[in-house]
Amino acid sequence: MSPARITTKQATIPEKAVLDLRVTQPMLARIAELHRRYNKGQPNGQRAMLWRCALAELDFQGMDFSYADFVSCDFSDSDLRNACFRGATILSAKFDKADLTNADFEKTDLRGTTFDKANLTGTRMSGADLRIGRVLNKVVELNTSTADETQGSSFRGAILNRTRLNQSKLKHADFSGAVMRHTSLEGADIRAARFQGAEMVGTELKGAFMAEADFRGASMQDIDLQDLALGHARMAVTLALSEAELGSRLQEHSRWITTGGKEGAQFDFYALDLSGRDLSGANMAASNLTLAVFTDTKLCKANLAAARLCGANLLRADLSHADLRGADFTDAQLRHANLTGAKIGELPGTGLVTQGLSITN
Repeated sequence: MSPARITTKQATIPEKAVLDLRVTQPMLARIAELHRRYNKGQPNGQRAMLWRCALAELDFQGMDFSYADFVSCDFSDSDLRNACFRGATILSAKFDKADLTNADFEKTDLRGTTFDKANLTGTRMSGADLRIGRVLNKVVELNTSTADETQGSSFRGAILNRTRLNQSKLKHADFSGAVMRHTSLEGADIRAARFQGAEMVGTELKGAFMAEADFRGASMQDIDLQDLALGHARMAVTLALSEAELGSRLQEHSRWITTGGKEGAQFDFYALDLSGRDLSGANMAASNLTLAVFTDTKLCKANLAAARLCGANLLRADLSHADLRGADFTDAQLRHANLTGAKIGELPGTGLVTQGLSITN
């Protein structure tokens, strides 16, 4: 495999750029007013150009920064509701835990930007560029490889309800654990994007480029996958078994556990979609549940001791009074899961302890 091609371009810091400043609310108001005048061609205006500035926990509500420059700036925990950044250049920025409800980022250059745990409800991002990119001092480094490029913009745990990402460039983007109700990805480039643990309800994927996109572990509801260009997209596998057949498989797995593998057969649940099933009291100890989907699944009093649930999606699953001792929940999604009375901790005689999960009994 050939190494990644890296292209760089010199990005000379503008003479009037604001550098390395902790911006206060009064400063922000002044910068916004000068930028408004600049965009309208009024006297004494000045384009907003901020490099490496701290903008966390500020109020941007309704402000218009169309065509502004924000390079390596931190917007974490800020309130950007109804703000406009249309056509702006926002490279390698952080919007983690920010509220971007109904904000406008259409045709904005957002390469290398993160939105982890941000609220993007109703945000407009049509035509935005969210590919990989980072800034090193005065050099903007853009990765244009198709072989070794593995990191794009991050939306881990973000709320993307009704967010418009039409025609956006989202190659290698990470949507792990994101809530995507009626999000539009129509015509977007989501090649090699990751949706592990995402909650996708009514998400529009028409015309999207999805080669190598990974939907394993995602909860997908009310999404028509027919006629989509799935390419080599990786999907969770819906288990085509009747309740009786599933019960028989589980009984065989239980025998395999109780006889130490001498009888029965181990059931491999890897990347299976068991959403909505009633598995109450089922014995799935020591089973492989990696990337499995259990949305709205009943697992009350189930035996999941020593099970591997890495990356599994347990959205709204009922795990009350289940045996989770020694189970591995690394990177699992348990949003709104019921863990009342569940057993966690060390599994006697094995040295295994519950990982990736902490509850108070």
